[in-house]
Amino acid sequence: MLFNSHLFLLIFLPIAVAAFHLSPSRFRLFILFSASMIFYAWAGIKPAVFMVLSILWVHGVTAMPATIDKRWRYGLIAAFPALVLFLFRFLDFTLDNFGAADSTRQTFSFFLDVLIPAGISFYTLQIIAYGIDVVAGRFEREKRLINLAAFVTFFPQLIAGPIVRYHAVAAQFRSIARTRDINFDFEGGFRLLAIGLLMKVFGADIMGILADRFEPNAEASGTDAWISTIAYSLRIYFDFFAYSTIAIGLGRLFGIELPVNFLTPYQAPNPRTFWRRWHVTLSLWLRDYIYIPLGGNASYVRNIMIVFAVCGLWHGAQ
Repeated sequence: MLFNSHLFLLIFLPIAVAAFHLSPSRFRLFILFSASMIFYAWAGIKPAVFMVLSILWVHGVTAMPATIDKRWRYGLIAAFPALVLFLFRFLDFTLDNFGAADSTRQTFSFFLDVLIPAGISFYTLQIIAYGIDVVAGRFEREKRLINLAAFVTFFPQLIAGPIVRYHAVAAQFRSIARTRDINFDFEGGFRLLAIGLLMKVFGADIMGILADRFEPNAEASGTDAWISTIAYSLRIYFDFFAYSTIAIGLGRLFGIELPVNFLTPYQAPNPRTFWRRWHVTLSLWLRDYIYIPLGGNASYVRNIMIVFAVCGLWHGAQ
């Protein structure tokens, strides 16, 4: 279910918003979780089931006694969500590159027969970050499973981010479940939703048409190649920026303020600044959970290479 589809805009979203705001505050998170599961399961039940299993897994691991070595708990937290990500996103690529026999592919057909679930890369990073932060003692474990589940499955940011840290929005999720009268920003939410949709339709989609029209080939001129390159770059930017803007707008309709994910990256004066401005929440995640734990600047070249390798794999292997 896409944000710019008639099904989402004319049916799903109005029903979800109405049900959320007309219900007693104590039921809001259950309604939000249910709406998010319907949204995610629309493309397939299997990925939705494994998302719930990942939530239950991390919720259980974070409840383990503090006497157990942190390194074991860190490993356990990442193990199941990362395995699910591998099975749905990288298994087919791995089997193809190792020349797996048909019998082997048949064994894993349960995962191979499913299209790559939208948003699996985003919620995997979110739930791993939550578990690591709890074990590290950065904030207390969320005892109410519904709060954690509503956060991980929150449909506005499920498809294309931003990647949210639980401690940044935990108070907001608790507030909408406890407080009846909240000042929801409907005007700002719908305005950002409209801006995002305009960027998607008149920015990303049009740039996509241009990129395909002037796609370089053996007979293409230098001008065609440049037009295609620029159009493709703008298409990627408008696509991600549009979905992130829509996500922020939708979040406001439900009382959740999501972080900004793009800070005019094409105006960056150098590659380092561009990295910091493009997909901001992913860059911060890689810094805090990969680069710094590896030693940061102490082994700069090695750690940067590892970060870029992880980033590349996260975006998809082909």
